[in-house]
Amino acid sequence: MAAHASRLDSWRGSLRAIGDVKSHPYLIILVVALSLRLIFLALMLGHHDSADSIVQIAPDSTFYWAAANDIAGSCDWNSRGVQIFGPGYPGILALGILLTGGLPVLILLIQVLLSTLAAVLMAELAYQLTHDRTMAIVAGLLAATSITSISLASILLSDSVFTLMLIIAFLFLVTGVRRDRLLPALISGVLLGCAALTRSAGVYLFLLIPAPWCLHRRRTALWPGAWSYSDGSGLLRWPPP
Repeated sequence: MAAHASRLDSWRGSLRAIGDVKSHPYLIILVVALSLRLIFLALMLGHHDSADSIVQIAPDSTFYWAAANDIAGSCDWNSRGVQIFGPGYPGILALGILLTGGLPVLILLIQVLLSTLAAVLMAELAYQLTHDRTMAIVAGLLAATSITSISLASILLSDSVFTLMLIIAFLFLVTGVRRDRLLPALISGVLLGCAALTRSAGVYLFLLIPAPWCLHRRRTALWPGAWSYSDGSGLLRWPPP
């Protein structure tokens, strides 16, 4: 009985700690990012009430969806020039089609969750680079409230998945640099390779590998980097609009 009461007290303490937003700033970022993306998705679905209209929002969405169906249906990885543009995102969509029965709305919900996770991990990346809590919160909120990031999460495009892979890769790379470990660097390299397969512009990612060494020495350099990350593939847009 005493052990049961002790367990209940422990659970209550954990719930109170989670509810203390001052102790868990990432929770604020998660709630903001998820809420904005779900609201945008709901508004978007209000104007597109059929599966066909959802996958035809953008020309690239139609291409990705058709290629993903070819992969899911006949395991054809060479249809529609996929190997030129990168088979990563069509392959991920094909997996989503198999798991959801081909419902694009469910796939978009998964993509919204991935975009939300990217905003939270952006805050963690900022903290790992600067060890500044305020900087981390601001970077995370920039990613959470980026209009580009919010809108791209609700369209069948590769940007959200690409950005998430990029952020995780840099987290592992920073860990490898800080701890002088080879394994995190190797994992980072694999993730960068996956990102390149997801978005063809990712073949230039090797140019960004020195960034962790530069950014953790110059804190102010994080600001444009954080906003570029939050803009999907913003780091690969040059010259800027």
